[in-house]
Amino acid sequence: MKKIVSIVCCAIMMAVCTAQAQDNQDNQPRKKGFNPEQMIEKKAQRICRELALDDATAKKFTETFREYKKELKALRTKDCCDAKKDGKKDLTEAEAAQMLKARFEMQEKTLSLQKKYYDKYSKFLTQKQIMRIYEMEKPHGDGHGKQRFGKPGQFGQMKGAKMGKGMQRKGMNGKGYEGQQE
Repeated sequence: MKKIVSIVCCAIMMAVCTAQAQDNQDNQPRKKGFNPEQMIEKKAQRICRELALDDATAKKFTETFREYKKELKALRTKDCCDAKKDGKKDLTEAEAAQMLKARFEMQEKTLSLQKKYYDKYSKFLTQKQIMRIYEMEKPHGDGHGKQRFGKPGQFGQMKGAKMGKGMQRKGMNGKGYEGQQE
């Protein structure tokens, strides 16, 4: 009888604790994601810290960086293809040529914008600082022009290690790497 009473008490206490935890979650304001302007501001602050800029230079950089990002966004939304066919596999040659030309034009305009802001940055930053900014702006980079992921052998098998039974990788002919049929 004592076991049943203690189990019932534990169940009641767990139910009360769960209800209180849910009430606490409902009363807390939900975190909202950053809007694009906040993201730009955070990135500018991170770059300022990385470059160890003084307050006056940091202020100039942040203003210029905001302008650059605003122009870049306008350029990308204005010139972006309305009919994106990137996922479409049955493109005609003319459509593919048009898409490639549009991509090249976008890259040229982006490069032109980068050169424009390079000139602006050159007025108050060193060349090494500007180089570092553009390195940090590269997508998927680690800031040194190297990829963060996908390094050969990073998650693969160690040299000399053998795979366990049923783990042999198969080649195109259905055989394992040692030529064994599974």
